[in-house]
Amino acid sequence: MTRGPAVLALIATLLAGRAEAQAGDPRLAARLQEPARGEVQAVVDAAARSGVPTEPIVSKALEGAAKGAPAEAVVGAVRALAGQLRLAQDVLGIEASEPEIVAAAALIRRGVSAPALRTLHAVRPHGQLTVPFVSMGDLITAGMPPDSAAAAVLAVTRAGASDAEMIVLARELGGTRVASSPAGGPPPSGGGQAPGVGARQTGPPPPTTAGTGQGQGGRRGAPR
Repeated sequence: MTRGPAVLALIATLLAGRAEAQAGDPRLAARLQEPARGEVQAVVDAAARSGVPTEPIVSKALEGAAKGAPAEAVVGAVRALAGQLRLAQDVLGIEASEPEIVAAAALIRRGVSAPALRTLHAVRPHGQLTVPFVSMGDLITAGMPPDSAAAAVLAVTRAGASDAEMIVLARELGGTRVASSPAGGPPPSGGGQAPGVGARQTGPPPPTTAGTGQGQGGRRGAPR
């Protein structure tokens, strides 16, 4: 006979949770119209059920709405981000922190492969991946191809670099690429070479010759 109040309390809790889920995030309700709001909320709810961080998804939707993006574009961007977050979680495991998952998803969006992230994760345990991921992103921003950036960060990680050393090295590598890029053009390709490896020739160019015994500017006679 004492089960009645407990059952009623449980039903009330379940109904309250269902009502809250149906209401969704009030920020989405304030900025998005139907049916986009419902579609975005469904993506957020699915992410929450699977343990994927939801705040980046909500922020992406609000960003699109603030920029006046079409509803279908907002929904598409949200779904793409949710997929990247889910892939990042699959790569890093359920023990990964939210910053690690978000940073890994950003790298996936920029072209870093899941196997590359998985290899780095095998070298560094959970709780120590955020700085390598951010450093990798900095190298990509500086113009290094994603696979080369991943290889460079993996190399210094395997060498035992600390977080502080990795940040400095990423800045040096990125700064070298920016400094050596042509004015107004993208940094040259060349992979994850460290500073001084494959650098441009800084000395004067060798004299060019055309034909036999001719220098630049035509043939000159021997002094008499």
